[in-house]
Amino acid sequence: MSFKKSVATTFGLNAFTFLAGFLNSIMAARLLGPEGRGVFTIYSTAVELMAMMLGLGLPHALLYFAAKDQFDRPGLFNFSLSALGASTLAFVALMIISNGWGFQHLLLPAPYNKLTDQVMMVIYFLGLSGWYLFVSVLNGHRLFPQTNLISLVSIGGTLVIYALLFFYSSDRASPSVFFFVQMLMALVTLFGCFWVHHRYVSSSYRWGMPPRDGVVSMVRYSMVIFASNIMFFLTMKLDYWFVNHFAGAADLGLYSLASNVGLTMMLLPNSVGLVLTAFTANEGAGRVDRWSAFLCRLTFFISCLIALVLWLTGDQLIRFLYGSVFDDSFLLLKILLMGIVPYAVFTVLRNYFAGVGLLKDLLIVSTLGLLITVVLDIILIPAKGAMGAAIASVSTYVVSTALLVWRFHRHTSTRWYQLFVLNLEDIKFIRSKITELLHLKK
Repeated sequence: MSFKKSVATTFGLNAFTFLAGFLNSIMAARLLGPEGRGVFTIYSTAVELMAMMLGLGLPHALLYFAAKDQFDRPGLFNFSLSALGASTLAFVALMIISNGWGFQHLLLPAPYNKLTDQVMMVIYFLGLSGWYLFVSVLNGHRLFPQTNLISLVSIGGTLVIYALLFFYSSDRASPSVFFFVQMLMALVTLFGCFWVHHRYVSSSYRWGMPPRDGVVSMVRYSMVIFASNIMFFLTMKLDYWFVNHFAGAADLGLYSLASNVGLTMMLLPNSVGLVLTAFTANEGAGRVDRWSAFLCRLTFFISCLIALVLWLTGDQLIRFLYGSVFDDSFLLLKILLMGIVPYAVFTVLRNYFAGVGLLKDLLIVSTLGLLITVVLDIILIPAKGAMGAAIASVSTYVVSTALLVWRFHRHTSTRWYQLFVLNLEDIKFIRSKITELLHLKK
């Protein structure tokens, strides 16, 4: 499938996924309330962080090397399966240690840290980590429609379950119910990946691993990506723990809602970036540079339009969809949008650098971004709570974007405005594509 079709397919299916996820967030917020949403946020974020940390950057390495198709496919599958088993065992060990040393509340806040909750957390980790690993292999082979379909089934199943809870539950639901739903859907995505791999990548399974030098290359690549991804993740999510600690779960519920609504704007750049990483591994540098610059301009323009709509209607939207208890989220959303809009360009460029193997630049930018986050969170959140977290996040997003734009300019000689401002040729191209689409519909 071509690059443009892959982007279009990924974006189209992700648009439905976004809509379903948006509806899910509304029903979850109304069923859980601010405090329950805060507990659920800690649970989800803790598993995502552990999956990223214990994954050691292997998902990106698998995407990169699967795109090059240098290794025996069954061997790459076995390597991924072994990595999943090792990371899950490490997570179980971490859960046991946290129970023995008394810091399990960092992963599961009381009273939602019973044995059944911990078992669901481990299974959710297994499914989520497996999804990260195997979807990377599949996307490396450019099976974007198939992997998007798996996501569609998962988010659609979640939507149906949440709707049943929303319409048939007369009282607030326990966060444990939502733990179970996430665990179930994570297993659905994992087994979906197994089926797609068997159907489209390799129908034969035999024992064997990639050659030693291949494993060394993947591990070397993954370690740099691992360090970078951990810092990116902490830059995005670390303030959740600070807000929860200094301001409480209710404030975290308000802040996480504003953050999640704002970050839905990352749908397009994430869709573009995913495809860009797979294609840049095999394409010429000049062509990829032009693609990346155009995609940055397009995503920034669309992000500005979405942000304007949210800025003008966000208060009514939040009150109507989530209830008046979340009214204070709107001011936080307005602040966050000032950083999220330029961060759309950062997201596209980040995948460009990963795809062309310029990992040193990602490591430098992610390190500086995390340092800014930590310093500003420590200064602002104890005094200003969720408002301080929003200000810190905007500062980090803007500085990180500026740094990566500068590094892109150094490597490609592309001027900064060429990543943010649509030109006349872009407008003609977009207009022609819209005309073609309308003609096809007729």
